Amino acid sequence: MSKLNLFLKHKYDTLLKISKKITSERYPDYEDLLHDVIVELYKKKTKLINKLIDKNSETFVQVAGT
Repeated sequence: MSKLNLFLKHKYDTLLKISKKITSERYPDYEDLLHDVIVELYKKKTKLINKLIDKNSETFVQVAGT
């Protein structure tokens, strides 16, 4: 399983909470936002995404306030 898959598996609920905050919990806006971001992540270069996950996954969650 790729690092991005693992990251999303473990952080999906947190990312969904962040998406809800950004969209003021408007359904289906928060789901659309999160899924659009995920699609874009999969379009990026694997090395770049892996590096960002390794370097910043915990920082990302802390900055997001969750």
